[in-house]
Amino acid sequence: MIPSSLSLETKDLLKQLLQRDPALRLGAKRDAEEVKQHRFFAGINWESVLRRELKPPAPEPRSVPEQSIPGHHIFGEADSGDEGNRVTGWTFISSI
Repeated sequence: MIPSSLSLETKDLLKQLLQRDPALRLGAKRDAEEVKQHRFFAGINWESVLRRELKPPAPEPRSVPEQSIPGHHIFGEADSGDEGNRVTGWTFISSI
């Protein structure tokens, strides 16, 4: 499933590149030239790309909220019974 957040051009490019039938797949008729002419790449000067004159856009930094989850919320309270280390609320079935 293609995310709905992608642009129409991006969705179309992905659908055509992921076509199951290789004969219908984008690039099957004219190789890379066919792919380069897709509207997703509109405005790309391929000669400049070949000469390595273009700089890729810098990625936008994303902030990650600082959070920590206490270990007992993830693993439960440890039980020190005869069976060794346990996690409360979980079971372990051994095939031995």
